[in-house]
Amino acid sequence: MKKYMLTLLAAPLVLMAAPAKAVVVLVPDPGSFAALGPSTNLSVDGNEGDQNNYALGDAVFSVHPTQVMQFFTAGDIGGASRAVLINGFNGSIDVNISGSYQLVSFLFGRFNPGSRNQPISVVTNLATYNFVLPMGSIFSGAPFTFAGFAADGTERITRVTFADNSPEGFSTNTAIAEVGLGNYAPVGGIPEPTVWAMMILGFGLIGGALRQHKARQRVSVRFG
Repeated sequence: MKKYMLTLLAAPLVLMAAPAKAVVVLVPDPGSFAALGPSTNLSVDGNEGDQNNYALGDAVFSVHPTQVMQFFTAGDIGGASRAVLINGFNGSIDVNISGSYQLVSFLFGRFNPGSRNQPISVVTNLATYNFVLPMGSIFSGAPFTFAGFAADGTERITRVTFADNSPEGFSTNTAIAEVGLGNYAPVGGIPEPTVWAMMILGFGLIGGALRQHKARQRVSVRFG
């Protein structure tokens, strides 16, 4: 009986001690991404001066110190409906994210004519993930590309990099219009690990009590 109870007590401890599996997934559909949880969506201002660092809430966009980001209004890019920031010298754009976010999204497109495949690197507190997304030219009237990234378990997204060079060997000329930051919606009815431990212990105690009761009944019948 003691050995059985020790096993019951050890099982939830093993479950709680197991490390969370690292995983970040790409969600390309904005509706599906919005269903994961609430996000704060922040848009680029169209009247900013050229600069090296640009903050949208907890997201800070930056480029190499010798380069600058440039900002364009809707009229500057052939009638697109959003203001954007681009790297003025066609370099990578880093987005450093403070706070604690499981959900991060972007609206972006290609500033120059033509389509390209945009490499995106997502860094979390546990791992690094690489994605490649096709994007059209917003300069030529193509819609913005949506990319939502969802981290699982204890992972939090800390940095996202939009590389300049596409797999085809061309400059991506990425133009970013919006960033979204959020977390999963709370899910009710799912016990915490400590609750699971108490439930397992309770079931074990109930089972032990029932066995002892049955044993006493057998003894009573035998000697009654």
